[in-house]
Amino acid sequence: MNRIGLILIINATCQAMLPVIGNLDAYSEITLHDKLCAESFIMPEDGTIQTISIYHEGGRGEMLLGVYLGDGAPDLLLSMTSPTQVSAYAGWQTAALTKPMWIPGGTLIWLAWIFEDNPGIRYQSLSGG
Repeated sequence: MNRIGLILIINATCQAMLPVIGNLDAYSEITLHDKLCAESFIMPEDGTIQTISIYHEGGRGEMLLGVYLGDGAPDLLLSMTSPTQVSAYAGWQTAALTKPMWIPGGTLIWLAWIFEDNPGIRYQSLSGG
């Protein structure tokens, strides 16, 4: 079982050949505004997503993490975590999907997260299109 990082601040544990995809850095900028977001990724190869990890600043309330399909936006929910208490401490927090999901390589997926109270999500500003 390898960890496959899928976005700037979130990664998923997946059984696949490639150990890391994306960037697992904790960036310096923090947003407290959005409680619900999603990021799209192409699965690099066949694999089973079992858990999702997200980096946050620590807080309170609950969060849900999910895996969706959709062409231009998250549309069809494939699997999600149970409501999970947000850790009070900054760092990576991992939650298991209620149903591990096998995804074929080349599939566009969305990883989504929603917080009851946004604890502070790290991001990096990009310039350009």
